[in-house]
Amino acid sequence: MIDQEKERFEAENRKLKNENQAIQEKNLRLRTINKYTKKLDALVDERIEREKQDKPKKITQAVTQLRRKLKIPLTFILNTINGNPDLPHLSRSDYYYTLKKVGKDVKNEKLMNRIRELFEEHHALYGYRCITLKLKRERMIVNHKRVKRLMTIMG
Repeated sequence: MIDQEKERFEAENRKLKNENQAIQEKNLRLRTINKYTKKLDALVDERIEREKQDKPKKITQAVTQLRRKLKIPLTFILNTINGNPDLPHLSRSDYYYTLKKVGKDVKNEKLMNRIRELFEEHHALYGYRCITLKLKRERMIVNHKRVKRLMTIMG
């Protein structure tokens, strides 16, 4: 009788170990899926954020092209766009803000190219102070804080 109980106990113990192992494998799979899902969500969120930033630029460029080609006032174009629920909304202030921001990016790009040239010309020995002085000698109107910020962005 003791042998039967011992065998039953061992059989039950093996059964529990198998169930435990199956649960651990399932847990590992679920954790892996969870990590993958989180990474995927982060990538999707990053992509959505990038698209949100790019969207006003594209709309502003399209509106600017319409204004130039058709010679129509901005208010008429914006009222037409905003009156259609299928098209994205763009306020007048957003239009001018994005237009100004795009122009600023172009100016910064030119300045960043010149900073890079000066930096490489002097074998990466010049910091933002020396580069600011060189730019001022070239009759460029720049602030040392702007040069420092752009150099930090460039790495």
